[in-house]
Formats: sequence, C-alpha cells, structure tokens
Amino acid sequence: MTEKDALEESRMSLGEHLEELRLRLLYSLAAVAVVFFVLFAFFSDRTFNLVAAPIIQSLRSLGYDKPYLVALRPADQFLAYLKVCGVASLFLASPVVFYELWQFVAAGLYPQERRYVRLLFPFSVVAFLVGMLFGYLVVVRYGLQFLYGFGNATLIRAMPTVNDNVDFVIKMSLAVGVVFQLPLVMWGLERMHMVTVKQFRAARRYAIVGCAVVGMVLTPDNSGVTQLLLAVPLYALYELGILLCRWSQSPAS
Repeated sequence: MTEKDALEESRMSLGEHLEELRLRLLYSLAAVAVVFFVLFAFFSDRTFNLVAAPIIQSLRSLGYDKPYLVALRPADQFLAYLKVCGVASLFLASPVVFYELWQFVAAGLYPQERRYVRLLFPFSVVAFLVGMLFGYLVVVRYGLQFLYGFGNATLIRAMPTVNDNVDFVIKMSLAVGVVFQLPLVMWGLERMHMVTVKQFRAARRYAIVGCAVVGMVLTPDNSGVTQLLLAVPLYALYELGILLCRWSQSPAS
C-alpha cells in the first residue's frame, strides 16, 4: 500500500463526518448554553449595560444630559436581554466553539493540512475576539456618534430604541470579528498553494470593490459611514494578509 492510499484510508467516510459534526455541534451548544444560563441568571443587567454603554456614551458626547433607550413594545426589553446574553455567551464560549470547529475540519484533512489547522487555531480565536472588541470600541461608538450627531440638533432629537440599537451593536461587533479572520484565511490559502502572493497583489482593485460590498452587506443600517468604518479596516486587513504571506512566503509564490 502506498503512502497516498494510507492517507486516503485514514480519512473519514460521509457517515463518520456527519456523526463527528453532530458531536462537535452538541459540545459547542452545551458550552454556549452553560455560559448563557450563568449570564442570564446572575449577570443579565451588567451584560446589558456593557452592550448599551457605547450607545449611551455616544449620546452623552452629543450633549444629551440623561440618555436612555426606548422600549416600543412590551417584550422589547426581555428580547433585548436575551439577545445580549446570547451573543455574550457566544463571545465567552468562542474558544470552545472554535476548537470544536477546527477539530471537525481537521478530521477530514491530511496530516500536513492538520498542522496548518493546529497552527491557525489560536490565532483565529484571538483575531475573532480582537475584531469584536475593535468593532465594539471603535466602529460602533464612532458610527453611532456620527449618525446621531448628523443634522440640526435643535430640530431633531434622538430617541434610540432598545431593539434597533442593540441589534446595531451586536451585528457590527460580530461582523468585524468575522472579517478579522481575513489575513489568516489568505495565509492559509497561500501556504496550501491555492493562491500566490502575486495573485493577491494583482487582485487589489477587486479587493477594494469586495470590501465595499462586504461593508454594505454586513452593516445593519444603510448609512455610508458605518459601511466605510467596516470597509476600510477590511481592506487594511487584506494588505496585512499580503504582508503575512510575504513574511512566510512559500517557494511556489
């Protein structure tokens, strides 16, 4: 038996892959569920205040003395707390979720490809968490500050609703966390000889258009400001991915 045949036999069948996926999903959901229960039962107010903080800070910076969020329907507050605790649970349990995801992906790879998975895993978790923090601390705060501060303040007073603003904070933070994976994806593609550094450089003009499209799709509102706040860091990450590929450039590049 050749080495290639041995490697083929070591790979899982379709049924084994489905069973592996079921187990990994169960482990991930269990981790998120445990964290959610603890947060919702004991720290729901603190968690909600943390998510609402950039909204309140944006309004205060615009001169609102006592800013607050408005609930338009009876269930708005309850649903907002559920959303906030759910996303916070995903954030806190993300190392476990990412680990299970990588384990599932690694099960269908060759040994050499698994080395890249093990190498990328910790950096992927860190990139996701740093991206979410960047979205929360920078993109959300300054995006809201611009949007609420636009126009004539003597004629228009903002009355931010709970649902819309919580959705804005959550979606923007998650979107930035996801796009922060771009340099690692580019590095992985280059190391597996699927794309070269030269091809990444040649695709810069398309990358600019792609970043603009991603900014339009992932931002929860239709304002050009928040789209720009996401598209510009995304393109910077594309350039960082090129630098990362050059730093560890493979012979085929």
